[in-house]
Amino acid sequence: MPEPIVSFILTFAVLLAFFGVLDFIIMLLIRRNVKWPLIITAGVIYFAVIFFGFFLMVRQTAGQDVTQYITAELNSSLDIIAAQQKKLGASAQEIQDLRINYDLFVIKTFPAWAFISVLFMVFLNYLVVRLFVFRKYGIKSEMKSFELWYLDESVIWVLIIGISVILLKKYLPGEWMYYAGLNVAFVLANIYFFAGMGILSFMLKKHKVPALLQFLAYMGVIFFMYLTLAIVFVGVFDTWFNFRKIEKGGNIWR
Repeated sequence: MPEPIVSFILTFAVLLAFFGVLDFIIMLLIRRNVKWPLIITAGVIYFAVIFFGFFLMVRQTAGQDVTQYITAELNSSLDIIAAQQKKLGASAQEIQDLRINYDLFVIKTFPAWAFISVLFMVFLNYLVVRLFVFRKYGIKSEMKSFELWYLDESVIWVLIIGISVILLKKYLPGEWMYYAGLNVAFVLANIYFFAGMGILSFMLKKHKVPALLQFLAYMGVIFFMYLTLAIVFVGVFDTWFNFRKIEKGGNIWR
């Protein structure tokens, strides 16, 4: 059998086993009536343990630091993009701005991108598994609809601390603190984006906006940066203004 096919089969088998164990963990926790944010947290920890073990194995067997390898690949991609832009007639200043933005929002925030990706995959697996478990075992979901999701007030203080660290960069004793604050702020900005999208969905449905206009509103938020930022701010300020006038107390994590 050709080597590429064997490699594909082995990779597929590993991924199948990996996600199979993840789904089994999720199923067990759902059957035990564990709150859904804790289930998502357990899934993220599972990812972290497996990937940390993988990184250690690669480092010990191949002598390759995966983190350095990823950084080198990202920098290589940046050089390719910069060269392409130069061929297209971009000025030296434009290329410099491109490098700064890429370094800040891709390379330096790669841990945040990785965390968000893992969080998204775990959440998707949770949504699929919960449907199977609810139908098979007759468990009722108490999880609030997307339009009623919100973040606890304590989360905003984590975001404030992250932004404060970024603004106080030159006063920090170590550069790693700046990168930590940057990644924390980036992760929470994405989470507040979804909170803002929940508010948008609530308002569109409350005012019975036609489906086509709802679709256009969602597409506008996704593809236009200023609308995206506006939705993030809506999610943040909902902490204090409670735009939907919903009750924000008691057991909300179900």
